[in-house]
Amino acid sequence: MALKGSIQEFGLSEIFQLIFHQQKEGVLLLQKDKVEISICFKEGKIIRAYEGNSDEQLGQRLRKAEILTEDQVVIARYRQENTKKSLESVLVDLEFLPATELKRLTRLFTEETIFKLFDWDSGEYAFEQKDIDCNPRIVHAMDTQFILMEAVRQIDEWPMLIKKVPSRKSVFEKIEVSVEESINKEEAPKSIEAAEDFFGDLE
Repeated sequence: MALKGSIQEFGLSEIFQLIFHQQKEGVLLLQKDKVEISICFKEGKIIRAYEGNSDEQLGQRLRKAEILTEDQVVIARYRQENTKKSLESVLVDLEFLPATELKRLTRLFTEETIFKLFDWDSGEYAFEQKDIDCNPRIVHAMDTQFILMEAVRQIDEWPMLIKKVPSRKSVFEKIEVSVEESINKEEAPKSIEAAEDFFGDLE
């Protein structure tokens, strides 16, 4: 069976399962309108997923998250072009990021990209068998079955979440609240005697 067609006819879960069980190695390319997402597999496991150009997207996301500066990204991309190494390897070589942290971030970005795919109700896919570079020091080979189960869990929980968060574009801001501000003044003891009773009840 050729791994090529429409996701309306052969769903994402089925495609992932087939690649996993046959332990295929290569790149799964998915397209919808002008969006193009690539997922790299090695022995059926997910290595990375990205939209557009892998190195370009990684640099943009690290810069946007303020993990790297603009200058660091430029230096890393320049070094990459000269050495022909992956951007991940260059970032570690330059000591811009520890290997363990880069490994964690790469997994996070990959999961986010894949979970976004499960919003698609249309699109085309094609799988190309090819060798995939996978340095275990900086890239985490992810269990395809686990990623699928996590995607399904998020789909199930999304209707409940959407009632509280109307848009995925919503941005949350962490607010620091002091202990004093968090105390309900109406419930706070108003005298020494009341305080003794209050704390006595907690014992």
